[in-house]
Amino acid sequence: MLNYHKHIHTGEGGICLTDDSILAERMQLIRNHAEAVVGEKGVTDLTNMMGFNFRLGEIEAAIGIEQYRKIGKIIEGRVQIATQLSEGLSSIQGLRTPTTKDDCTHVFLRESY
Repeated sequence: MLNYHKHIHTGEGGICLTDDSILAERMQLIRNHAEAVVGEKGVTDLTNMMGFNFRLGEIEAAIGIEQYRKIGKIIEGRVQIATQLSEGLSSIQGLRTPTTKDDCTHVFLRESY
């Protein structure tokens, strides 16, 4: 989802990435009610295909593409803020701040509950 509390937000919509051509085709069918151009494509396996209208509009897609180009800087900014907050809160007894394991990174995604 690309809603307002994610790193990339376009108001609505989402992105799926894969290097699997079969999975990519199934995702393309699902996003368009699992019905578009099935006959012309020669698709015969529609097992468990329930389609929705998950197509992202052109304006939302353009916004998402521009934000994706800046994702490194967006994440870097979140890491800097999280580091400053963790350092500032580290002296409070009983409070544990987020940790990052060796050879791992953290993007500090804001979750809403």
